[in-house]
Amino acid sequence: MGVLTTRVASALLQQIPRSVAEAHMHPAPWDVRYRMALPTASPWRQRLNHLLQGRELTLSVLANAAWQSADSMIRLLVSLFIGVWTARHLGAEDYGRLNYALALVAMVAGLPALGLQQLVIRDLVKEPERTPRVLGTVFALQAAGASVAFAIVVGLAFAQQQRDRLSTWLILVIGVQLLLVPLNLAEVWSHAQLKSRYSAMARNAAFLATSAVRLGLLLAAATVFSFAVAATLEAALTAGLLLWLRRRMGCPAFSQWRFDPELLRGLVRTGWPLTLAMIITTLQVQGDQVLLRTFCGNQQLGVYAAVRQIPLLLAAVFAATSNAALPALVQTYESNRPVFNARLLLGVQIGWIVGLAVAAGFALLPARLVIATFGPGYQESIRALRFCAISFPLIPLATACQPYYIVRDLRFFLFTRTFGNFVVWLAVAMPLIQRYSYVGAILAALACQLFSIALDMTSRETREIGRVKLHAMAFLYILPRQRQAALARLLGSHGLGPAGTRAGS
Repeated sequence: MGVLTTRVASALLQQIPRSVAEAHMHPAPWDVRYRMALPTASPWRQRLNHLLQGRELTLSVLANAAWQSADSMIRLLVSLFIGVWTARHLGAEDYGRLNYALALVAMVAGLPALGLQQLVIRDLVKEPERTPRVLGTVFALQAAGASVAFAIVVGLAFAQQQRDRLSTWLILVIGVQLLLVPLNLAEVWSHAQLKSRYSAMARNAAFLATSAVRLGLLLAAATVFSFAVAATLEAALTAGLLLWLRRRMGCPAFSQWRFDPELLRGLVRTGWPLTLAMIITTLQVQGDQVLLRTFCGNQQLGVYAAVRQIPLLLAAVFAATSNAALPALVQTYESNRPVFNARLLLGVQIGWIVGLAVAAGFALLPARLVIATFGPGYQESIRALRFCAISFPLIPLATACQPYYIVRDLRFFLFTRTFGNFVVWLAVAMPLIQRYSYVGAILAALACQLFSIALDMTSRETREIGRVKLHAMAFLYILPRQRQAALARLLGSHGLGPAGTRAGS
């Protein structure tokens, strides 16, 4: 694994041109200046020194991405183990009930987060002197959103109390997590400063501690209610550790945070498309479980939820990597457009290849292994897993393109595309789920992913990124000549000449 990682990193660095801006720009607050002190006795170390020369910002991005990806990878591996064991222990009925409560709370989780994370990171990078005002204003905004979200959860919980009293209590306990979201704002600041190791350590510590609690619950044959309490305990531990590490990270103290009404109006004015897009996306991602439980019952939802955690965890890994790279990409976009485009093309191509490899691995899993893993009550999960694998390659492909929309400030397009996706999903999901159960839910999600790529081709501002996705799916960017041609087209779409300067200047 270490040799493979070294080769992939070397290939990545070779494909990214050296940026004059990286070598000569004034040091940013987050910039980590690596000192090359490797011995030069070995030829491969000489080559590595040559590759790393003048790429300090690239190394900062890779280190930051490694911390966030490590956080997600740890969660991926441990969550799969704990999740599988929990599914076996609770059975499809209770496991479906637990996931219904988690999905219902997650549907309104976009209100506290407000979908502003990437927008706030961009503002903190561009205007670091406004950090106390940005943090104070966003904290107040998230606190208001968390209160509204919790009120909605309480209403939804009691609305279905007569049908399933246990589900009501599960929803209320898990819903407490929403009130803790504003306390995690220091994590956004750490991402903007490329100091993700602190937030990753906090989240990993809380996750591993609560995983140990879940293991104890499994050994003690605890009820489903205990697992709901454990989910809320993880959120509380994470918030507490982030608060404790806040000063160590260098984040401004709470006493320095200031609420700015003018900044609030600006955030609402510029961020409402992203906020609505976040809420709609959450409704779409979690809504299939709610519909599946409504139309088909807890048993079918339990079978689907057992394998559904795999694509969700993969999406979390790729989203963490994208967020880690965003601060440096914002600066690179402003200072050196060719370097930004080169990184974008390479990231999209690598994302598609990784997605295909993951999909092939899960699709080819032997049926006996799946049954032995989840238990005899989950025989239908074999079919669900193989249908899920079809959509795996599109997850990293979409995530790798997300920085393009952020740096070009395509908020309204993102909202329009998200709303269109939701309408298409709602139109196809209800009849498909009623007729085909969990297979219908998977096919509806796949239809939305393909529709999203088609929508990119309808706008002049996004048509080029749509072509990038299609070309990456055809493996065209593996060839240097095709990659250079795509770079030229991207520069042309920005109105830039070959050197990254404005045409005609």
